[in-house]
Amino acid sequence: MKGVLAIKISDERFVESFKVVAPYLRGTLDVDMMVCITDREKFIYYLPGEKVDVRVREGDTIPPGELLLEVMKTGKQMIGEVPEHVYGVPFKAMMTPIVDRSGNVIGCLGIGLSTEKWTIVKKEMISLSSTLSESLHQLSASSEEMAATSEHLHQSEKDLHKFINQTATRIQEINKTLKFINKIASQTKMLGINAAIEAARVGDRGRGFAIVAEEIRQLSEESMNTSKQINDLTEEINVMLEQALQSVEKSTNNTQEQAAVSEEITASIQDISGLSSRLADLTKSTV
Repeated sequence: MKGVLAIKISDERFVESFKVVAPYLRGTLDVDMMVCITDREKFIYYLPGEKVDVRVREGDTIPPGELLLEVMKTGKQMIGEVPEHVYGVPFKAMMTPIVDRSGNVIGCLGIGLSTEKWTIVKKEMISLSSTLSESLHQLSASSEEMAATSEHLHQSEKDLHKFINQTATRIQEINKTLKFINKIASQTKMLGINAAIEAARVGDRGRGFAIVAEEIRQLSEESMNTSKQINDLTEEINVMLEQALQSVEKSTNNTQEQAAVSEEITASIQDISGLSSRLADLTKSTV
């Protein structure tokens, strides 16, 4: 019967045999363990471990409420974890009912296997998993923030790109206006020259007209010079805008690549975070 220890020899021979075997069993398993055997009322054999010790002696009565009594009452094996605060060291307890040839429960075999080393490792793994999870969470948040910043920067660069293009368009319109001004100034200059010639032809009667004609000619020349200066400035601005536009386009491409990389990093971190959570769950469920 599974979970039941059936003996076909006398109780005394069984206990004596186990006394011989138990120490070798502990050495073979290379684990700190304690062993006890009871009849229906008291402990008839007890071998404490180096640290695993429930502090009983052979002949002690089984205390009321002890699980050993429940095992003998139900005839079913019980396996459980005994936490560190109970006896000072954590261990796994396995209690198996002992039955005689007639199938009657006559006692119980109790074995306690130390889980201290596993508990230490388990705590360290849980701590590492928790630290890893926190680090990944912070890294993921930073990566998402970086991606959001990159997206915001990308939008700002697009707006700047649009503004530069609009400015270049306005400069083209200014150049068109300058050409028109130059044309008018040139025509005005010719009118001034023609007026001066006509004033010279009529002599003293055209002297006042000649002064006005000269003023018109000088004004037209100043207008043409000013138009040329403005045109030179707009050409320089155009060159600078073109350079700025190239820089913005290059920066925009880099920002898009950065945003894409940030998204990939975030996705990878989320995958690793999921594995970290699984590791933590497995660690908590492992002795």
